Amino acid sequence: MSSNHVTIKEVARAAGVSVGLVSRILNGGRCDSALNDRINEAIARLNYVPDPYARAVRSGLRGCLGILVEKSCRKSNFWLEDLLVHLLEAMGEASFRSILQFVDVSNPLPNCRKLSQFVDGLVLIGHFDAKFFSLLRSYCHVPAVTYWESLEYDKGFRLEVDVSDGMRQLAEFLYHSGHREVGIIGVDNRMNAEESEAFLQYFQALVPEFSAERIIRSGDSFVFGQAGYHRTLRLLERFPKTSVLFYLSDCLAFGGINALHGLRLRLPDDIGVVSFDNSFWASSYMPALTSVGIDYSTLAERLVNSLIALINDKSPDATPPLSIQFYPRESVTALNGS
Repeated sequence: MSSNHVTIKEVARAAGVSVGLVSRILNGGRCDSALNDRINEAIARLNYVPDPYARAVRSGLRGCLGILVEKSCRKSNFWLEDLLVHLLEAMGEASFRSILQFVDVSNPLPNCRKLSQFVDGLVLIGHFDAKFFSLLRSYCHVPAVTYWESLEYDKGFRLEVDVSDGMRQLAEFLYHSGHREVGIIGVDNRMNAEESEAFLQYFQALVPEFSAERIIRSGDSFVFGQAGYHRTLRLLERFPKTSVLFYLSDCLAFGGINALHGLRLRLPDDIGVVSFDNSFWASSYMPALTSVGIDYSTLAERLVNSLIALINDKSPDATPPLSIQFYPRESVTALNGS
């Protein structure tokens, strides 16, 4: 029988119990084990799926989760598309509707006002400042989760991400592939600082003479792909023997690879490329880019589960930080003799 035509009354009738008892079990309550088994057997046999919107009305919730993306992330959206797809899937699987908005943090008031009418909680993607959280408290005081940075917000939770294991694997891979002349290209933000420092720690343990001067994260006014392009040219002018370039985002790699093409350098024959993010673009590029990055399906599931726990006035599960993974692919090859 299709779940679209099955009601809670039919489940109760099939199990020989009251509607109230079925409702109690569906909402996490308990009853006699024999009755519990009969109810669950009827639910499975009839393929009954509770109406999430009716449950939301009864609980005083709206049955909707919001995704707020700081608008500058749209300019580096290689990874963003992957994350949003998995967030929408995770919210749907949890029987929540979803709403997506891009936020101008210089003027967040319109978004905060709108969201107050629709959502039970928020997933935040990008950098949000103190002004935003002040308005959020005033207009839409709902739980919020992120993996991006610490939240100065009384109903906020940050999912910890650990970059160390992925960076260790990358450093060992490059070392055993014979690469010592590595260049690192990023931007001047907290996440790129953590990523470059972690790689530097592990690579210097293997190559003590490796210098932090090979890391370029600033020194010009370029952003995103243009930063990758121009910083690639700067780094190779200063360190022409570089055998691998490690870009701290796929967007930077996109610009950097264009610079390499302009220099007539072939991947991976003349120079190797590693990129951070592991977006679909990186894995489908030819040659596929060796990557360090997040499993976006796992990240989305953890964010949504943490948010639902906060909505239900529970603490998110005490799970280990989400580890960054290493994905060796065709854009880096071993040097001769390695």
